[in-house]
Amino acid sequence: MNAGIQLSLLIGPMVALPAPLLITEAIQSVSVSIMDRGKSTFQLSLNADRENVMTPDYPLLMTDLLRTNNRVIISVMLNAIPTVLIDGFITNVEFNHTNGSGSGTLSITGEDLLSRMDLKEEYFEFPSMTVDEIVLSRVEKYLEYGVIPELDPVVIPVWEPEERTRIQNGTDLSVIEYYANLAGFVYRVRPTVPMENTFYFGLPSSFHTQGAPLNVNMGPSTNVDDINLTYDATLPQTVSGMLEEDGEEDEPVPVEILEAIRPVPMAVEDPILTNDPNVRNVLYTDPTNGAIAGEELAQQSVNRSTDKVLSGQITVDTIRYGVVIDPPCVVCVRGAGFSFDGNYYVSSVQHSISEGKYKQQLTVQREGLGSTVVTAMENVL
Repeated sequence: MNAGIQLSLLIGPMVALPAPLLITEAIQSVSVSIMDRGKSTFQLSLNADRENVMTPDYPLLMTDLLRTNNRVIISVMLNAIPTVLIDGFITNVEFNHTNGSGSGTLSITGEDLLSRMDLKEEYFEFPSMTVDEIVLSRVEKYLEYGVIPELDPVVIPVWEPEERTRIQNGTDLSVIEYYANLAGFVYRVRPTVPMENTFYFGLPSSFHTQGAPLNVNMGPSTNVDDINLTYDATLPQTVSGMLEEDGEEDEPVPVEILEAIRPVPMAVEDPILTNDPNVRNVLYTDPTNGAIAGEELAQQSVNRSTDKVLSGQITVDTIRYGVVIDPPCVVCVRGAGFSFDGNYYVSSVQHSISEGKYKQQLTVQREGLGSTVVTAMENVL
């Protein structure tokens, strides 16, 4: 690896220990995809050539460490700062041999600890339990994996616990995902140090700015290899319809949500106003939530519809940039012009590491065009 990068690999059945030289010396490349919500994944590409001495199997395939369901922890040391990228389990082992080159490759693919929460479907009732209590009860089942819950309270006006009994009819992860969607939350598990992880269930950390600005076409200050951004005018939507009042004898009330609400806008242009009157209107038809919760959920639907109006990918040379980016977070782009400069929410990062190279491909998004922050070139020259 490059002098500024040090890769660390731990592996084992449950307690992951430093990988032996047989494995570390065979590593060709490492890819880790970190998501702002849901499962993150990893892939190891290993050289699986035979030795000169005949053996019953390829040496890498003879070790039990690369079997499915073993635990893998991947870390990097960048500029003397350690970062655990992922803690997960092997889900897939693929062998490939090309006759022309005479070389073999072993690809090890896996998912983070959320995969353990998605194994067993079961039916379970949650009488008189709040959403917070339900999610906590699902997460606490996985404390043996070093998972520490970090939960934000669900504050939207959903039904009270005594009004109905909530049930689980699926995996623990499906329950968590359902309530995350209901509350407009994200959920993810992220390693802090090897063998310890934080499970986060709450609002996106979308206003935490990470790292120096990403500079595009700015001479010596450039640290972006590629940038590709797309504006999609078909995504914004409004909502209108009728809401059932909470009382049985109350008359239905109309609802009409015509704009997205954001605590801190990242774009100058409002995508609904900009594309009016050619904005799709969605009819609200769910009578089960009541008027207060129904209006809140309708507003969330409009907000989400504008999240990715401007989206794309940015590839960064990590050695030059000097920071490991951990979504969800915000990065600032400079040098792409007023329409595309400014802050972006980072929803995922794919880390690609090989001999002497470390690239990060960011998937970014925001609600529209125009920078809300000063990004003049003279600020970095």
